[in-house]
Amino acid sequence: MAIQAKSECQSAGPSTQKATRRWCSRSPSLGETSSRPRSLEQAAHPHGDGDDDGEDNCPLIANADQTDTDEDGDGNACDDDNDGDGDNDGEDNCPLVANADQADADDDDIGDVCDDDRDGDGLGNDADNCPNVDNADQADADNDRVGDACDDDRDGDGIDNDDDNCPDNANNGQGDIDGDGDGDACDSDRDGDGIDNGDDNCPDDDNSDQADADGDDVGDACEEPVTDTDIDDDGVADLDDNCPDVDNADQADDDLDGIGDACDNDNPFTVGGGGVVIGCGQTDAPSLGAFGLALVGLLGLRRRRRGA
Repeated sequence: MAIQAKSECQSAGPSTQKATRRWCSRSPSLGETSSRPRSLEQAAHPHGDGDDDGEDNCPLIANADQTDTDEDGDGNACDDDNDGDGDNDGEDNCPLVANADQADADDDDIGDVCDDDRDGDGLGNDADNCPNVDNADQADADNDRVGDACDDDRDGDGIDNDDDNCPDNANNGQGDIDGDGDGDACDSDRDGDGIDNGDDNCPDDDNSDQADADGDDVGDACEEPVTDTDIDDDGVADLDDNCPDVDNADQADDDLDGIGDACDNDNPFTVGGGGVVIGCGQTDAPSLGAFGLALVGLLGLRRRRRGA
């Protein structure tokens, strides 16, 4: 037996001798009983994975696939640090993916680099609009496919949230009437007069007294002035014209009722007025009404009788 073993050792190639060097260096003597392999084949493959120990990256542990994630020459089956990140596999939260920082956003003991749901909100990273920030509701105000929870510009107005006076309401003009730091687009009291916009009769003009002279629910502070016109084109503005629709530049008003003679149908001194004419012989007097004519007739009859 010893002679056979020595003969095999001598005829074995270098790689096989290396793998079986201990067995070859101490072959059993004739008549000696030994538990060592009885042939070079058994010595070369003590764990039976089919890989010569000289080429086996885990010579003492069966690993026919010879997987070696970090390519350090030690197969995963016998490597204490499969990913080569400096963290032993038993303590590494991603033993097969290098992550020396061991980052784990959702504290689920699965490192971020190998966690299918890094933020732990129940949505896979590929389907999550904020894969690194917990946002199960997936809110996205500006519909840019970046969730509000991780969007630097939530309202999409081109101004970063930290610099935006209305980070959740698009207002790239950044208007702020009352200068309180809250943009008009999101300020419940734009003019800062202490009255909410919905109840303020001048929401953009400071008027805490809510004065409204004409009672039209539009505060005096913001009511547009009426444009002064001259419809009859007589040179007198309509607001001051006692006959705004009739040309009467002289504004004559004999009965002083505020309605100019040119448009007053109840003036005793005008045609159809029905008043009494005082005096007679007026060559330029206006025409008289029916009553006036009757009165003139009576006066004429009385004079004729006296003459008779």
